[in-house]
Amino acid sequence: MSDKILETFIKSLLIAGIVISLLIPRMLFPSSKLPPCYIHSVESFQGYALMFVFGFIMVVAMFHLFRNEHIFIVRLLRAVIFISILLFIFSIIMASLHTSRGNTTGKRIAQMRMVQSALNEYYKQIGLYPVITKENACERWKALEPELEHYLSSDFMPRLPSDPRARRNIEYQYDYKSATDGSSYVIKANLHYLDASTVLENDIDGEIFGVDCDDPMYCIGPE
Repeated sequence: MSDKILETFIKSLLIAGIVISLLIPRMLFPSSKLPPCYIHSVESFQGYALMFVFGFIMVVAMFHLFRNEHIFIVRLLRAVIFISILLFIFSIIMASLHTSRGNTTGKRIAQMRMVQSALNEYYKQIGLYPVITKENACERWKALEPELEHYLSSDFMPRLPSDPRARRNIEYQYDYKSATDGSSYVIKANLHYLDASTVLENDIDGEIFGVDCDDPMYCIGPE
């Protein structure tokens, strides 16, 4: 009888975990109240919640696998070890995928240069740079994309790039801000934790249009 009660309790926790993973992130961080880039943070939070659900699924599976054991401690210990191994393997796979998405200085510099080239083409056609002075980096970068839609290279960069680390930490969000009259601009990438000592010697430093460009921020403007 006690096993049935315990099994019912674990299943209830599993259902609660599913509800949490689906509802709580949206309740705490409603997408309608956030700039578009901050939605990534919600997705990341939801990912961790789903890992929580995954853990409960494994507990239920191990509970049924060892349901004929007489000592519950042994059963629980095996479940914990099994879940720990699976989560460890999962974390290694996710870390490898994150690294393969281009966690390098060179890629970020190349992306900044391609955006710079697109802005140069925009200036040649329009006579000024896109005037974007919104409050935060996320909104500014998002607003820049439609402005450069016809100036980005369809072969090398069909859309405005993003730093994959910004999904976990908004501090890594690429940034663009212009002068109020469109006469100049600055674009920025955060090179923190990357091997960037050489390139940071040849960029813009200081505060440009209210954007912090001190190292490890990599900033460039019009050529």
